[in-house]
Amino acid sequence: MTRAWAEIDANALRHNLERIAEHVGSNCGVMAVVKANAYGHGVELVAKALEGSRARMFGVATLEEGALLRRRGIRKPILLFAPLQGEEWEAAAELGLMATVEDPRTVPKLRKTLKVHLKVDTGMSRLGAPCGRPIVWPNDRPDLELEGAYTHFALAEIEQEFAKQQLALFHQATSQLPLGLRHAANSPATVNLPESWLDIVRPGLMLYGIKPFSVPIPIDLRPVMTLKARVISIRTVQRGQGVSYGHRFKSTRETRIATVGIGYADGIPRRLSDMGSVLIRGRRTPIAGTICMDMTMIDATEIEGAQIGDIATLIGRDGEEQITVEEIAETIGSSRHEIVTCIGPRPQRILVNG
Repeated sequence: MTRAWAEIDANALRHNLERIAEHVGSNCGVMAVVKANAYGHGVELVAKALEGSRARMFGVATLEEGALLRRRGIRKPILLFAPLQGEEWEAAAELGLMATVEDPRTVPKLRKTLKVHLKVDTGMSRLGAPCGRPIVWPNDRPDLELEGAYTHFALAEIEQEFAKQQLALFHQATSQLPLGLRHAANSPATVNLPESWLDIVRPGLMLYGIKPFSVPIPIDLRPVMTLKARVISIRTVQRGQGVSYGHRFKSTRETRIATVGIGYADGIPRRLSDMGSVLIRGRRTPIAGTICMDMTMIDATEIEGAQIGDIATLIGRDGEEQITVEEIAETIGSSRHEIVTCIGPRPQRILVNG
């Protein structure tokens, strides 16, 4: 019997992609960003579910992520966001991947032509060619096929004016480049900055049904992941008795403590200790005490009939109740990206509605 697992809803995933594509219109493509194990959702399941979709290409961070998709039979174009090193350039060309370059002069001469996208730093101060004047592409690199150029916004979710400044710098920097594709819009810009959509948008969080803002957005998104685990033990503790490491939870009454087989090694943030909730039998119940590496204790006193083998929902819906990624991130003061990308490999990813 599976101890902990994440159900990945293929219908919700495809629904989100379609709604994003409708939002940006037919003149703009969609790159499905599946880096970091598809934001914790399972890159193999997600990529296979979207292989026949309207996604124009996939975006990943590393050569290893791109190579994995090729080994699993994914044939769509794949862009690597992180610059490569040494022999990785040749490997990317052999796999038919697209690579990010900051400066073509730093790329070794290649035996096989490699499609590349030029990264331009317009204010993130992380990666990319410097802007401020038009960039000239060298004419002595036939092994590098310049397919596109892109930049990344630093404040699109909170500061549109700075994003617009970045966009203007990007247009200036790429004005003399022979490009097929220009792209800049991440999830926040895909929602609220239409002038940044250009040739293709790069939704990450939104693809998985997670809103990039706390305010309503004009796109109907459906959560893709439901994270579940089983109750593996139940005991009654008396008033004044402590629970878990440090006894930060002490019962104020006779309490039924249910132990759930999932912990911080699986990606449940330890900061949810005594702060978060779990759903069992359609009811919300609080986490009791410190979350352990492999287990989480909850106060199940009010859950009538709770027993070993019951399913606890840590992210997702159970009946009328729901715990969202957004709620968890707000509870512990973290980013929504961190909540899902930190879900480790132990919970099995299971595709539903495939």
